[in-house]
Amino acid sequence: MSARIFFLWLAGLAFAAAAPTDNILPARFCTISDEEDAKCQAMKTNFADRSLTPGIECIRGVDKYSCMQMIEEREADLLSCWSMDGYVAGKYHHLIPLLQEKHTTEPGWSYAYYAMAVVRKDDDSIHSLEDLRGKRSCHTGINRHVGWAYPVSQLNRRGLLQGGSCVNNIANVANFFNKSCVSGAKNPIWDPKGEYSNLCALCGGQGDTFCSASDPYASYTGSLKCILDGRGDVAFIKDTTFGEVIAERPEVANQKENYELLCLDGTRKPVDSFKECNWGTIPERVLMTSPQLSESQKTAIRNMFSLAQQDQEAFKLFDSSAYNGRHLLFHDNTKSLEDVGDKNDYEKYLGDYMQVKNHQFVCQVPAIRWCTISTVETKKCYRMRDALTARFVKPDVECVQANNTNECMQLIKENKADVIDLDGGDIYKGGKEYDLQVIMNENLVNGDAKYWGVAVVKKANADITYQTLKGKKSCHTAIGRSAGWNIPVGSLLSSGQITTPPDCNIAEAVGGFFNASCAPGALSAQFNPSGQNPQSLCSLCAGTGDNKCARNENEPFFGYTGAFKCMATGVGDVAFVKHVTPIDNTDGHNEDSWAKDLHLSDFELLCKDGSRKSPNDYETCNLAKVPSHAIVTQETKDAAEINRIEYLLDLGQFYYGEKKPNNFHLFSSGQGSKDLLFSDSTKSIKSVPEERRQYRKYLGDIADVYDKINDQGCQH
Repeated sequence: MSARIFFLWLAGLAFAAAAPTDNILPARFCTISDEEDAKCQAMKTNFADRSLTPGIECIRGVDKYSCMQMIEEREADLLSCWSMDGYVAGKYHHLIPLLQEKHTTEPGWSYAYYAMAVVRKDDDSIHSLEDLRGKRSCHTGINRHVGWAYPVSQLNRRGLLQGGSCVNNIANVANFFNKSCVSGAKNPIWDPKGEYSNLCALCGGQGDTFCSASDPYASYTGSLKCILDGRGDVAFIKDTTFGEVIAERPEVANQKENYELLCLDGTRKPVDSFKECNWGTIPERVLMTSPQLSESQKTAIRNMFSLAQQDQEAFKLFDSSAYNGRHLLFHDNTKSLEDVGDKNDYEKYLGDYMQVKNHQFVCQVPAIRWCTISTVETKKCYRMRDALTARFVKPDVECVQANNTNECMQLIKENKADVIDLDGGDIYKGGKEYDLQVIMNENLVNGDAKYWGVAVVKKANADITYQTLKGKKSCHTAIGRSAGWNIPVGSLLSSGQITTPPDCNIAEAVGGFFNASCAPGALSAQFNPSGQNPQSLCSLCAGTGDNKCARNENEPFFGYTGAFKCMATGVGDVAFVKHVTPIDNTDGHNEDSWAKDLHLSDFELLCKDGSRKSPNDYETCNLAKVPSHAIVTQETKDAAEINRIEYLLDLGQFYYGEKKPNNFHLFSSGQGSKDLLFSDSTKSIKSVPEERRQYRKYLGDIADVYDKINDQGCQH
């Protein structure tokens, strides 16, 4: 038995002696992919076979941020995090470190890696951080830890980066250094006006690779090669980078002594002295848990993993190759799990990383307060906040929950919230009654910022046409919304099928036209102030108690998917939705139990000429084409405030706009929910020009239709 295994065996015995096993429940490991779940299930079986207690259960989350929520709410127990996510887990979900992953067996090594600044030994002009001003710098890439965040924070702490933006450091860095290679800096997300080309001046790529992640001077090894090739005066790398470059260029081994580390106090040391001379430490990955876990439970979990890792042949904790993945549950380079000791809260554990987070920007700005209308939407808002925080995105996001869009609009008007994403009908109301303006809009397929409102029926119900809707059962996204209410009601008014009543109560007329309906919100105080709206407008709704016919996610038939579900499950005869809704909920695109076996060919659209067509023919068979959903804010917001909101969301879609497995996705709500924060059919969001931000200018001619449906608009 080796000395190391003997030590682990003794440690296991010590843990076992300290851990009572009565009433200790299995540790619930949160997983975020099929591959991770497969490894977790194999670990569960192996631990049971080896009688390792308290054992493992595997709990599936949507992504790592949903796992943090689940642990906070005591629905799971364990999640392994890198520093950026450990910060989020601790700050926002109050999780604590339990076990740290150790990537080396070298005694005294406490960190994953060290951030270093390398200079040429024969360059006598650099003896302080101030001396770096005007020098040529080599970085791993924009917004990366060692090559950007760590040096930026150290320069900021010393007041060396002045002026510029409070949310984007690119101007500050470009003005500090003379020339640089910062791969990715040419992206319009960071440099929208192309003002800071000096940040790419030292890069060496050709064509599309120039100043990209594929540039020869990108990443850790690229940054070091940049100074080795004489392009830069300082290179920001980590402690293993010299070894990685030597593996590619063996001759560099003989050149190593020609370089030194620049320490934060201005002294210089040999490149192997990084433990004494570095710009910060990056902590190891850490297994985090809830502070509500009992001491006996935590001890039992530590004991279990301590015993489990003694025999890596019995189960390879730190190898994911058998499960077709990498770094599943733990990092594949991990050598052991060890107690965190006195670093038992996230701030202590993260150490230098806390300073990096706290000094990343030269000034502070208020958080953007996003208004949500349901608990499930608030949870997605928290996940968005978490994902953006982990990427150093500013401003921060705060989530403010209301009961419906009307309450949100009031909160924004009162400056108690800042933004919400609304459909055209609510944009009309928000501009008219709450003084809101449009600042960004959703784009659907091919960047189109408009969509078609359509009427969908089952193909089998062949007797239903646009002209025979009277007396049928109708499913609406919500009262007052575009595709689900304003467009079909306006169309039926224009065709004469519905007549405006003397008291101008359009809802009463709609209730008299259809036999029964689900129009969420139709009986709420906001849309039924006189109490005259027919009960039939909510009779088909599926919510229970106060949630029946609620104008939010608590009503199962709310929104596009809800209205389609209402019709597709046979509750209603016709659903008024947007053109992508039938496509998004059939042929396997929606995995919910009610939708997974539906086929697009089983549905048809009602055309205004009385014909019916396939849902794919929405361009020639629709009720109207209307502007897409859009993000609104106070009319009084100045340009700087609007720019910060736009920047936040531009970075949000830069990092999370593309749907990737097991990752947070800005435009996806997850199984069982739809259209949270944004429409799930959104492909991107785009700034609205200043001249179109007023609500009528954004809505265009369709605003006239909304006038006719609005109570005041029908007065003669």
